[in-house]
Amino acid sequence: MIIVDVHEPRYIAELLKEYGVEVKLMHLMPGDYVIGRVGVERKNVRDFFSSLIGKRLFDQVKRLREAYDEAVLIIEGDISFVETISNPNSVWGALTSLVIDRGVPIFFTPNEENTARLLYVLHKREVEKTSRALPAIRYKPKMLSDDEWRIFIVEGLPNVGRKTAERLLSRFKTVRR
Repeated sequence: MIIVDVHEPRYIAELLKEYGVEVKLMHLMPGDYVIGRVGVERKNVRDFFSSLIGKRLFDQVKRLREAYDEAVLIIEGDISFVETISNPNSVWGALTSLVIDRGVPIFFTPNEENTARLLYVLHKREVEKTSRALPAIRYKPKMLSDDEWRIFIVEGLPNVGRKTAERLLSRFKTVRR
């Protein structure tokens, strides 16, 4: 299933249904699509530049990374628009920072149809990955610090890996919470 934010174009959701994907419309915050453990933010080129200039982009990406195990940014439209702005290097610097410093992959698509195709491929990949996954066998190490012990306990919850356990503990501070 792909969860689609209610504010996203209906055309993309309809194409996903045509591809045989179950689609559920919901209010999402943050992100525009949720595919398994992946949160996806989709921006058309103009919205991307607007959020970059308005200094919202990095905050949006930060919230996306905090909410999901993996975060992906899709920029839709003609990227040659960069040439028309006064300082194109600032855009390339921002993109570089997102990919290298924040570890967020960026995909460029020319239109909504190709965005739907990309979402379908991401979905297919997540489904295949989940169906191949075997349950993890965990062994309790003999010596653990208090922090390692907390992480070990939270990692024992269903669908919680080390990254998610660390994020949960950072937010809630204790295992009980």
